[in-house]
Amino acid sequence: MAVATPPLQGQKVAFLVAQEGVEEAQLADPWQALQQAGAIPLLLAPERGEVQAFKRRRRGARFHVDAALDEAQPEQYDALVLPGGPAHSELLETDVRALGFVRRIFSAGKPVGTICHGPRTLIEADLVRGRRLTSPPSMRTKIRNAGGTWLDEAVVIDRGLVSARKLEDLPAFCTTLVKQFAAASARRRKGRSARPRRASPHTATAAGASNPRATNPPTGAGTLTATELRSASPALLFKRLRSSEDKATHAAVHAALVERFLPLAHKLARRYMRSSEPYDDLSQVASLGLLKAIDRFDPDRGTGFSSFAIPTISGELKRYFRDAAWSVHVPRGAQERALAVEETNVHLTSRDGRAPNAQQIADHMHLSVEQVLDGLQAGRAYDTLSLDAPRSSGGGEEDDLATVGATLGREDERFELIDADVTLAAAVHHLPQRERRILHLRFVEDMTQNEIADVVGVSQMQVSRLLRRSIGRLRELADDATLPGVSA
Repeated sequence: MAVATPPLQGQKVAFLVAQEGVEEAQLADPWQALQQAGAIPLLLAPERGEVQAFKRRRRGARFHVDAALDEAQPEQYDALVLPGGPAHSELLETDVRALGFVRRIFSAGKPVGTICHGPRTLIEADLVRGRRLTSPPSMRTKIRNAGGTWLDEAVVIDRGLVSARKLEDLPAFCTTLVKQFAAASARRRKGRSARPRRASPHTATAAGASNPRATNPPTGAGTLTATELRSASPALLFKRLRSSEDKATHAAVHAALVERFLPLAHKLARRYMRSSEPYDDLSQVASLGLLKAIDRFDPDRGTGFSSFAIPTISGELKRYFRDAAWSVHVPRGAQERALAVEETNVHLTSRDGRAPNAQQIADHMHLSVEQVLDGLQAGRAYDTLSLDAPRSSGGGEEDDLATVGATLGREDERFELIDADVTLAAAVHHLPQRERRILHLRFVEDMTQNEIADVVGVSQMQVSRLLRRSIGRLRELADDATLPGVSA
């Protein structure tokens, strides 16, 4: 009695997961169902070794990785499964290698299965546009914003994409997955058997001679379509970028590389989100670093682009914090010391449960107290406060309306008059009574010489002479250091 051949006999199915966070049941159950149907499931991850699965929020089993993403080729696999898990999906959607792998699987028309939060990777790769799929309700808006149609069903099938809603829908998902993968495998076998035989060289030469349009067009950078640009490997794109002489083609390939690795730049920018700098600024700096990395990368050195781009983008972000983020320009040595003092302050506060003093920080860092104080002073230059900012105060309504600038003191211009007042007060007593009265009327009452003449009973000319004589006498007395009450 003949034994029936399993429907997926020999079919290689890639299970793409992050290094940790995948939901164990969503990986193990489809794996077992496909294996029982004759398929060969293979686990792919960003790095070799093992992946850590989870059962809900608790650690579960560990699974051996069959191939790292850097060495996996989509052409080697017949189908793809994207298991779920919120943490796992968040890590996977920021990996540009994973996004490129998924895009090439889709462009080749191979079937794909995803469950729970798995579609997050498809959304980031821009592969749900125009498709119907399901997911947890929390992802409904994301799918619609990405151009897809969200359905509240256990399992949805759309042009080779099988999606399941949640963990409870696993049995239906596994059954549908086997059927759809088997149908796709049958279509491929049928297509291969119906493919016409390759013409002999003589026949091809004759056909080409009789029909000029039958000759193959030259292959070059200009033959890449938009779909091929999105699905091509980074190595091929960099090769085309270096060899292309056409400006339009060079710009298209450059834009494809930027789009491919932009999630990597955003991921690195998110590492610094806890700082006071806006995320939009950090994202722009990281994008600038990505452009520099693409322009400087040499594929002939044999290293992966991600290995080259990460230090370049991180360095650009660090330079931004060093040169542009500080409100006041501070020498680099002072900046590094300020950061080191701040880190030590946080460490000692956490360890001892109280804030350390300058001497304790100096002892811990093997510095002098003066160096620590310089570091603390330099750290204040990182951030500034606007003088127009409202003052935070627990006082009354008037205090709440005051600004920081209104609370700052300023130099009193009358301070310099104090010395003059003291000196003149001592000198003026040495003048005759009539001259003192004339000075008072002129400089205190602000009367004119004619008005003073009428009050005192003398002519205006006499008032003028008396004023000049009195002022001259006061200058002499002010210069006389021996006069009581006069400061030199």
